[in-house]
Amino acid sequence: MKFKDKVVAITGAGAGIGLATAIAFAREGAKLGLLGSVNTKAECFEELDKMGADSILLQVEVSDEESSRSAIDGVAERFGRLDILVNCAGIVIPGSLETTSAEQMDKTLAVNVKGVF
Repeated sequence: MKFKDKVVAITGAGAGIGLATAIAFAREGAKLGLLGSVNTKAECFEELDKMGADSILLQVEVSDEESSRSAIDGVAERFGRLDILVNCAGIVIPGSLETTSAEQMDKTLAVNVKGVF
């Protein structure tokens, strides 16, 4: 197991690439800080539970620096350290140039660009 006992925090862990990443790290023995939005439900992690993954689920708004720091601190507090951070959080607001508002564009940039920063 290449990542046995490594502590990995994953943003966007509730779905898509983030959840697939969490499952891959769990298979390799990592301890997981699953960072999801306020809409992330614990049921998303049933497969990880079945695998017996050592994990913690924390809510985070990646576009908010305070929320991000708090979530990362929560992972480090639970496991004693943080070895790896994987940024998978992202949003898509459907629309075209004509239908997308400035507020929607600001939200997209806040999550997809500032959130990674």
